[in-house]
Amino acid sequence: MSDPRAPQVDRPARRALAIAAALVAASLVVPLLAPHAPDAIDLAARRAGPSVAHWMGTDDLGRDVLSRVLHGARLSLLVGLASAAVTLGLGVVVGVGAGWRGGALDTLLMRATDALLSMPRLPLLMVAAAILEPGAAALAVLVGATGWMETARVVRAEVLALRGRPFIDAVRASGAAEWRILARHLVPNAAPTIAVAATLAVGRGILLESALSFFGVGVRPPAPSWGNMLYQAQQSLTVAPWAALAPGACIFATVFVINSLGARIARGDLEARPA
Repeated sequence: MSDPRAPQVDRPARRALAIAAALVAASLVVPLLAPHAPDAIDLAARRAGPSVAHWMGTDDLGRDVLSRVLHGARLSLLVGLASAAVTLGLGVVVGVGAGWRGGALDTLLMRATDALLSMPRLPLLMVAAAILEPGAAALAVLVGATGWMETARVVRAEVLALRGRPFIDAVRASGAAEWRILARHLVPNAAPTIAVAATLAVGRGILLESALSFFGVGVRPPAPSWGNMLYQAQQSLTVAPWAALAPGACIFATVFVINSLGARIARGDLEARPA
């Protein structure tokens, strides 16, 4: 029996974290979960509705929608997580550098950030993806490299708030090296803000991959992703709506859960507190 006095974590926050972890875990064992090969064509079962044999029906080529959704989850989550890693890497470096150093460096970095923020991201990505025709890994880098600006501004604001705190002044007075102040004191205290930025970046990465694939310049068939499944299903919406509903629902649910997790982190609901 659990100790009622033990620190507890907000229950909705635990649910959001558990669902997000389950999504990632499921994407790692897709071959064990998918009932069919994602590219197995069965023309005799084209546009078949949901049944015992095909729980989510089949698409225009008779491919099992459930199997393609599961395999698409791995690719869409991979792009979302990898692009978020690139976004965080660039955004944290720029934000910490601008907020900590201040002065001319801060002005230069923030003006460059503002200039990049003024560019329409999706059209820019569409043009770049159409020219480069990237694979999944390159697409993740492309999405991440064009989305670090919001993270940089958020991290900079947090660093500006932290660098004037008494504990930072105390560490400075003790003679600690600058790198130690940043690595051991400033960045760890900015971790909740960075974690929120990470969840938002994952959600944006999934949405952008889906949008690019829907417009035909993202992940190329036959590799399934939720975006290109929507693109392929638009021709048969009236006769086989399940082919579009399944990936669309997965995009909505996944981004909703990830953003909910970010909101819970921002509110501090994942911090253990006495029961």
